[in-house]
Amino acid sequence: MMMCFILLLLTACGSAVNGEQKEDTVSKLTGYAWGELQQNGQDDAVYCNLPENVNGLDTVLPLCYDPVYDILYYVNYGEDFFIYGCKDGKTERIADIPAKRLFCRNGSLYFMVESYDGYSLNGFSEGDILEYQPVTGQVTAIVEDQASSMIVYQDGIYYSKDSMKNIGHNSFIMERELKYYSFEDGSSKALSGTDGVERTLYRCGEDFLFYIVEPYQGTDEEILKLAGDEEITMTTGMKLVNPETSEEEYLDHLLVLNNFYTTGSEIYYAENFETYTEFAIYNIEQKTEKRYPLSKLAQGAYIVFDNNVYFSTLQKLDLESGMETVLSMEEMCSILEWYTDGVNLYGLCNIDQENAVQLRKIEIQGGAIYTVPLTGENGNAEVSNQ
Repeated sequence: MMMCFILLLLTACGSAVNGEQKEDTVSKLTGYAWGELQQNGQDDAVYCNLPENVNGLDTVLPLCYDPVYDILYYVNYGEDFFIYGCKDGKTERIADIPAKRLFCRNGSLYFMVESYDGYSLNGFSEGDILEYQPVTGQVTAIVEDQASSMIVYQDGIYYSKDSMKNIGHNSFIMERELKYYSFEDGSSKALSGTDGVERTLYRCGEDFLFYIVEPYQGTDEEILKLAGDEEITMTTGMKLVNPETSEEEYLDHLLVLNNFYTTGSEIYYAENFETYTEFAIYNIEQKTEKRYPLSKLAQGAYIVFDNNVYFSTLQKLDLESGMETVLSMEEMCSILEWYTDGVNLYGLCNIDQENAVQLRKIEIQGGAIYTVPLTGENGNAEVSNQ
């Protein structure tokens, strides 16, 4: 997502923001140190952000709650684009690095560097993956591979590298290489073979969700002409694959192309491929699907929160009753992406009057949606997950 704002200079060695100097090396810098922290809770056994927040590889994912130290991290999107941490009503800027794709594991925060077309990243590259340790404030680049996106699980970081390939006739296709960083030994490798391009990077518990990809059998002349000598494939279904045993489990009649997220036992997605006028939940264990009809097109972002589905098209779907209602927006604003810390709703909001996109808290009262600017230090949130 591109924004227009004043160009700032960021360096990893002697960087200066608002007059503060930070001495460091190319791959490390020192951010805010919280000091001794008491453990508050524990991580999920698999996931390192709430699954409902991770419903796309191209989203900003500017928010993550750490249950270990009870810290809510978020990107101050639309302002300085740096990461802030909120704990016990106190807000701190944790590192002077523009960021996206936030995940928490074992008390540490993992994120990607993002220039937002406005920062000079001396010492870092866009797409580098960094780790922040809140006790010491140490920020370290652990993957310097210019990733396009990533998802973090307890075993490691699964990330993608995108590039455009010229297939002739002034036509290009996007190629996505998938890679893996292991927390166990700190090694990185490309995912190939049964780990390769069919993988979605989404887990259902311990298993990964894969596309079933088969050779194209059609005779469409335009498609064949564009492909030239390249092999043409098409997605025909979905399957689960165990990463340890390579055991496969086919998901009956399930074809998910985009706009979905997974939990340990369910897949949530907007259907009906072309019209998106249904919302569906597929239960992996029971191999059953529950569908909810929608009154209008449900393209764009959505989130499942408190047993309701909220859509950017302003529908609210009650998953218990199946009842759909249409909400109103109490300002000139649209919600581009939805997120939650488990207690509150947040969104990347396009504020029409200000011609800006900001991360805001979202409140829903009496069928109306209100967006609340995050308040506190420099206009940032004073919130708690308690």
